[in-house]
Amino acid sequence: MRGSVFRGPVSGRIVAPASKSFMQRAVACAVLSKGETIIRNASLSDDSRTALRLATALGADVDIQGKNLSIQSGSRSPEKILNSGESGLSFRMFTPVAARLPVEVTIEASGTLCRRPVGMMGRPLEQLGVSFVSNDGLPPIHIKGPLHGGKVNVDGALTSQFLSGLLISLPTCCESSEITVSNLASRPYVEMTLSVLTSFGVHWEIKEGVQTVFRCEGGQPFHCPEFTVPGDWSGASGMLVAGAVAGSVIVTGLPQDALQGDQIILEVLKRVGAHVSISGDSVTVSRNRLNSFQTDVTHCPDLVPVLTSLAVQCGGESRISGTERLKFKESDRAEVLKREFGKLGGEIEVLDNEMRIKGSRLRGGRVSASGDHRIAMALAIAGLNAEDTVEIDGAECVDKSYPGFFEDLIKIGARIEFEADGGRE
Repeated sequence: MRGSVFRGPVSGRIVAPASKSFMQRAVACAVLSKGETIIRNASLSDDSRTALRLATALGADVDIQGKNLSIQSGSRSPEKILNSGESGLSFRMFTPVAARLPVEVTIEASGTLCRRPVGMMGRPLEQLGVSFVSNDGLPPIHIKGPLHGGKVNVDGALTSQFLSGLLISLPTCCESSEITVSNLASRPYVEMTLSVLTSFGVHWEIKEGVQTVFRCEGGQPFHCPEFTVPGDWSGASGMLVAGAVAGSVIVTGLPQDALQGDQIILEVLKRVGAHVSISGDSVTVSRNRLNSFQTDVTHCPDLVPVLTSLAVQCGGESRISGTERLKFKESDRAEVLKREFGKLGGEIEVLDNEMRIKGSRLRGGRVSASGDHRIAMALAIAGLNAEDTVEIDGAECVDKSYPGFFEDLIKIGARIEFEADGGRE
């Protein structure tokens, strides 16, 4: 599907989408729980639906009722072939969950995830008694448990998603466990995992130092009768930037608890000169003259596409550091942003671990989302101020994380037209 975004102002109020990151973690914990777990304000993005399919494949009953759902664990025998679709979090997080089974399990992937590395899980799982075979470090993988507790070393430089899977799975083992993590990146996502675990009655001790050490007792029971998914700062960041560059936007339903690293978008927006006000769970951002900025995204790499949309509207040159992991996302994000924004007249330089973005007058044109939901959203925000229409091929990929993205953009006044293979919709 092609989405055409026309130049024009935005103004209005929307509710933040439910966090798929919290949602997927809650689903994984519910699979390990005794009894029924009710999840309220559920995210039903493609990634969240993948987590629910994995829960079903691991033996749970899932019943969706509007924005709420129930998960009853242990209702049937688990399947031996699991498919994580294109969800990197589900693949890496559910692998340790599936490794608890004393049988061989194959975990498959689809689309761009087939090219994303998963081999880093092999050695830690083998240290914990699990057989692990990958396709030269890529999906699919074949594992055979059962997972045992114990001591394990994990390199957290590339991703924290596998660490989250271990933090969720190891407390169910009979033995106590200790995870020593070096080069821990995306720390807020680890804190998010620990927060969800606390809601399910499971606890880890943490010792900070040159390395971060996590310790837990074995045999901890999971139980959470009801869990409410909070609003998503990742999804809301695009709407907030839309307010900063093209008008005024109010986003409600955003938690002010710092568990989501992408909440740093507020600091950046204040730094560049946008008008920002906060009242309870509501954030208002309004347009103003915008100055260049510098920020480090080591712990919030998903913000880079929308920060690019902001940077091209700022005077001077903005610098975003901590970008080296972007090549392992749904696309090689830094290079794709350089290419696609370049088609619109944007000037982006990509270095080893930094992007430099000059404020530019975007001229409009035809671009591609490259199968990356966050690229699609960033290009749509850029279209609000381009001199001509921005036509985005593959715009439907926003469903991966934020199915209502374009609907919400239209609610605040954006003019957007869609064209399917057979013509306009």
